[in-house]
Amino acid sequence: MPEKKTPGRFTISLNLEDPIQREVAEVINRQGPRRKAQFIVNAISHYIHCSETPVIQRALEPAADSAAIEAVILHVLAEKGLLREKAQPQRTAVPVMPVEQEKEVRRQAEELLGEKGVSAIQSTIAAFRQR
Repeated sequence: MPEKKTPGRFTISLNLEDPIQREVAEVINRQGPRRKAQFIVNAISHYIHCSETPVIQRALEPAADSAAIEAVILHVLAEKGLLREKAQPQRTAVPVMPVEQEKEVRRQAEELLGEKGVSAIQSTIAAFRQR
């Protein structure tokens, strides 16, 4: 590759459809006049020299399978006795998956929703069931 005319000058374009890149663009744009370059230098320098910097994987992780999450939620609600008999999922409607895959899906759902999220869903479904 031929040497650049001005080695210290760069042009980047961030993908604003990517939530991580959009967040970075917002942070950079909040920097004062003539402060963006120093901010980027500080961030990259910290990234290079900090051994504790976590790898950001949110952009690389696949989107959660909504059918699998629904199956896990219904299973948890059934375990807690919050579903009426007729409202329990039919065997044909819930995808059958190996036990290990179900554990992984459950782990992902709990990670995404958290205890408060599952509780909120349970309360909402219970309210709809009372009507």
